[in-house]
Amino acid sequence: MSKQTNGSSATNGSDVNGVKPSSDVPSRKMLGGIGTHVFNPLIKGIVLFFGDGDASNQIIRDYLASQGFVVLGFDYFDRDGTDGKKPPKDSRPDFEAWAKEHQDHFKEKLDPWWKAVQENYSPGDMDIPLPYFVVGCGFGAHFAMELCVSSESKSKVVAGAFVHADFLEASTVAKVDIPVLFTFSNTGNPLDRETRPWVECILGGPKGIPTTKYCIQMFASNLPEITIGQNPKVENENYLMHESARSMSQWFIRGASLKEGPQ
Repeated sequence: MSKQTNGSSATNGSDVNGVKPSSDVPSRKMLGGIGTHVFNPLIKGIVLFFGDGDASNQIIRDYLASQGFVVLGFDYFDRDGTDGKKPPKDSRPDFEAWAKEHQDHFKEKLDPWWKAVQENYSPGDMDIPLPYFVVGCGFGAHFAMELCVSSESKSKVVAGAFVHADFLEASTVAKVDIPVLFTFSNTGNPLDRETRPWVECILGGPKGIPTTKYCIQMFASNLPEITIGQNPKVENENYLMHESARSMSQWFIRGASLKEGPQ
C-alpha cells in the first residue's frame, strides 16, 4: 500500500459551478526538503502543482481535488506558498527581477522534490497504478514544463496543463513529448498574446507535423488572471474561472484513460 498522508478535501461534490476557493487547511508534509501542501485524500491521480507564487490559483487546485486527484502543491515560500514581496505583473521589469532571483533556487530543489514525491506517492505501491500529472500557473509554468519532458520525468508524467504560462524557454517546449494543454486569455493578459503564437508554432512541429498531442484554448476575458475568482457573481468571470479548471481535469482523465493522451 502507499505511504499516503490524508489531506483535507478542499471542496465537496463535482459540480464545477459549486467549487469555490477553500479556507480549509490542507495537510502539509516535507518532500525532499520542500514544504508540500497536500489537498484531497481521494486517489484518481497525482497532480504536481506549481502555482503562481501567490494565492491566485485556488480554484484550479480545489477543483482538481474535488475530482479525486491528490494535489501536491510545491511550497515556494514556506507554509502558504506566497511571497508578500512579489511585485505586480504589470510592473514587468520588477516582476522579472523578482522571478529571476527565485527561479534558480527553486530549480535546484525540483529534482529532490520530484524524487521524494515518487518515493511517497509511487504508483507502483498502489493496488491500481496511478498516473502523475503536472500543472503550471504563471510563474510556476517554468518548473512544470521541465516535467513534461520524458527524459526529466522518466516518462512517469502522463499529461501537463498550463494557465498564463510565464518564463517558458523555447528549448524546453521543443522537447515536450507528453500531451499538454494551454489556457490563454486573448484580451486581458498581454503576455498571453505574445506567448501563444510561438508555443503553438513549436508544438505544431516542422511541416505542420505536431511533436506531441496538445490543445490550446483561449478565452476572451478582461480578467488579468482568469483563475483568481475576484468576482464569481459575474457570470462571464465565473464561467471562465471554472471552465479553465474543468478542462484541466478532463484533459488529465482522458489522457490517462487513452494512455497516449487525448486524440
